Amino acid sequence: KPLNSLKGYIGHTLGASGIVEAILSAEELKSGYIFGTKGFTSSDTPHTLTLSAEEQKIEGRCCVKTASGFGGCNAAIVLDMEPRTRAIPERTGVAKVVAEYELPQSDMPFAEFIRGEFKSFGESNMKFYKMSDMSKALYVAVERLLAKQNMADVEPTRRAIVLANRSASLDADVIHQQILNQHLAEGASPAAFVYTLANVAAGEMCIRHKIQGDNTFFIDNEDCGVEQEYARALIERGDMDVVIAGWCDYLNENWRVNIKLLKQFPFQSFSHHLNILYFFFPKEKRKERKMTNFNLKLMKTVSLISKQK
Repeated sequence: KPLNSLKGYIGHTLGASGIVEAILSAEELKSGYIFGTKGFTSSDTPHTLTLSAEEQKIEGRCCVKTASGFGGCNAAIVLDMEPRTRAIPERTGVAKVVAEYELPQSDMPFAEFIRGEFKSFGESNMKFYKMSDMSKALYVAVERLLAKQNMADVEPTRRAIVLANRSASLDADVIHQQILNQHLAEGASPAAFVYTLANVAAGEMCIRHKIQGDNTFFIDNEDCGVEQEYARALIERGDMDVVIAGWCDYLNENWRVNIKLLKQFPFQSFSHHLNILYFFFPKEKRKERKMTNFNLKLMKTVSLISKQK
């Protein structure tokens, strides 16, 4: 199978790299050709790869597009020119919020406020002071959240973190650009550059709290709950047992961090709940259960319970 890399053509587009390369991959499928890998001369892997600096013709109608970045962001999607049906995964559990925390607002400058919050933990983690402001806000919020309800009973591979915000890593991007504009002899600061992806904040939490499952950061204009929906889907289809999910945004001294801890609980079917309701009936009413139309039965159930009250 032919392989290629697109970064040599477009450089580092930061948070846009995944979508830009996905669009280019879709166009390659449509044309039947893939770009050569810019700058490629020879492979140093022990495996034979169909890799070339020249354009290659492809016969397939689908491809796998992968992306890897800072903070543990490793993703893959399959693009297919043919419509396919997909089985809906069976629901294995139900997601419930067991704890919630919102980072309070303050009249103090953020640096002073967040430093005070961190010191209240009595920790000596010097890495905290090197983090971006958004990462610091998330660090404190997650500590407060897990103090309410921890996830020590869940295997690291069954833990996930799913976040969303509006500003992406724009605050860190501005700082990085200001350093570049100074044209310093030592060049850009790696300490600032590493935070120019929003998911790095989530990655810091993955390292600290041994979260080895899903790590996703959505960018949206407003908090429409997409991160909550995805978190619930991860739990209800059986992929994860616990998820930290919520909104984490910081830009120019303005912040809003509101996160929740969702855990998996056993899923009980519709018929299970009907059976429970059935035993609330007096004996003379239990013949209603013999009805074959369960929708009608549910309506009668609600009516009967209200009359009993």
